[in-house]
Amino acid sequence: MLILTLLTTILVFVIVNFLFAGSCNTLYNKGVMKKLDKKFNKKGFTYTEIIREKNKAIYKQSKTGQSHTSYEVVKIGSHNGYELNGSKIVAAETYPSTSLWGVQGWTFQNLDEAKKKFKKIS
Repeated sequence: MLILTLLTTILVFVIVNFLFAGSCNTLYNKGVMKKLDKKFNKKGFTYTEIIREKNKAIYKQSKTGQSHTSYEVVKIGSHNGYELNGSKIVAAETYPSTSLWGVQGWTFQNLDEAKKKFKKIS
């Protein structure tokens, strides 16, 4: 039952993120929404914001001990906050999940190609 509840919550989160990606809702306009960090770690990688305009950004993806660097162009999503198992989750911007890759996120091997995609998306 707990797994079903968790999967349902994740599915709802993904759908809401997809439908409202980049929306400028009331909480965001009041400055209450938590913005994406300019630098964060996820799945063993470090992501560093290179360029940002409104709801789109380029993040450099790197891994300690590796010389290879790639760049991720993303449409920044958001949610208005919600409650999960009695805990309140504050309104926040979101990085696209893997299920949205190719729709709201793209990976490039060089910065020039990433910048081309960045200019094309709205």
